Amino acid sequence: MKSKQLSIHNMPDVKQAESEISAKPYLLMIFFVLVSAFIARKVNFWFGAGFGLFAIGLFALLPSRVLIRFFKEYMILFNKGREECMLIYYEDVEKYEYEEGKDADEVIFTLKDGSEERLEAFSRKLFEKRLNKYLK
Repeated sequence: MKSKQLSIHNMPDVKQAESEISAKPYLLMIFFVLVSAFIARKVNFWFGAGFGLFAIGLFALLPSRVLIRFFKEYMILFNKGREECMLIYYEDVEKYEYEEGKDADEVIFTLKDGSEERLEAFSRKLFEKRLNKYLK
């Protein structure tokens, strides 16, 4: 099995990543901007502008962090804190499950050696779309 835990400083070049999933909900932020523009145009300009700035301000306070990066032959999970990550080759993944929880959802990767890696998840459709693409 080639999968291994890495220090963030030793991970492969980020520029080679084909895609990634981050924790900040950009689509929701765009939705709030559109709603505030609608309110500003139809109801009250200042209320809509204030609502939009408030929503953007709230999202700006949320930290944006990458959860997973997909490369051609492997993926990198950023679930080990700020200093470590897990490099998992697609060939080492036996299966994955999306598990919904009360506080947060998780994707559970079961590797061929029987070990499990867990990753926070926020969008079932997005995770399943990307994982089905790479884990054929």
